[in-house]
Amino acid sequence: MPFTDGHDVISCLLEYRWAGNNDWQQLRMQPLGNDRWRAEFRVVKLGRYQYRLSAWVDHF
Repeated sequence: MPFTDGHDVISCLLEYRWAGNNDWQQLRMQPLGNDRWRAEFRVVKLGRYQYRLSAWVDHF
């Protein structure tokens, strides 16, 4: 996750998939303030899930 000084805007993305699937699903994370973020997804199939987080300085 990037850290910045000043007033840079940060965007975050949660990607997840069921462990047997090759396709990643994406959700934009919502800022909660004080460097905290939130995203959630519905578990539709029992088993293991994988997830990864991405963050970047959003210049636009």
